[in-house]
Amino acid sequence: LAAPTGKAAQRLEEATRAGLARVPDADALDRALAMTLAPAETLHRLLGYIPRTGTFLHHRHNRLAAQVVLVDEGSMIDLPLMERLVEAVADDARLILLGDAGQLPSVDVGAVFRDLGTVPGAVSLRKSHRQSSADPGARAVLAAATAVRAGDVEALLATTMHRPHPTFAGVERVSAEHRSEVLDRFYDAFLAPPHELLAPVALAEGQPLPHEAERLQALLAHLGRARLLAVTHGRDTGVDAVNAQLHARAAGGHRSSFVVGEPVMVLRNDYGRGLWN
Repeated sequence: LAAPTGKAAQRLEEATRAGLARVPDADALDRALAMTLAPAETLHRLLGYIPRTGTFLHHRHNRLAAQVVLVDEGSMIDLPLMERLVEAVADDARLILLGDAGQLPSVDVGAVFRDLGTVPGAVSLRKSHRQSSADPGARAVLAAATAVRAGDVEALLATTMHRPHPTFAGVERVSAEHRSEVLDRFYDAFLAPPHELLAPVALAEGQPLPHEAERLQALLAHLGRARLLAVTHGRDTGVDAVNAQLHARAAGGHRSSFVVGEPVMVLRNDYGRGLWN
């Protein structure tokens, strides 16, 4: 399992494990795969990138041992990296590329994933399984996404509701002056964890105790119910301002760098702890 970025790799591993856990009447192969699933890596880590020399450990003369290489966010892979990936995959192995050609462009030159969409063996998903068309709110999201892809501003405005107070249903437009109220409502509706989940977690040799692990998973599941995305880092509606307000709510007005139960983002790789940004 691999992806161009560490975050995408982590999401791929989480989604794969969750998908295997949901397989009804899983057979022995499904259970074995769930138990032996290799951790997802960035493409550079998978190929053994050596920063000092700018070379890779795996190449056409030293192939990867994996029989199946599954790569997500394929649209982000530029031409030079795709060439190195293909050359490193064994001749008898299977390479599966997943992604959205209309979403994230490659970091460097080329649009390999988009161009591969026209070759034999390429499969395109035409129906969204993330949203149910039977739900009015989901239909609004699908209609808005279609309008965005088509660049149709009038159609986009027609599918969104302009409300002074958000209800978090369908697609809503809220004026920037209501930012604080929107974030307060979002915090109360999705982020504020039940009190019983906020006690510090006891660790033994760096790992949570069994009963603590269950509570920690419940907290992570609670925080995973929703996502807040911002277009910019700066400005009143950017990432920094939004995070600052949500942190202040979590801290209850107290000056604190960390709050029990608050998610922390890794900004720099820590190889000793096995943490990647």
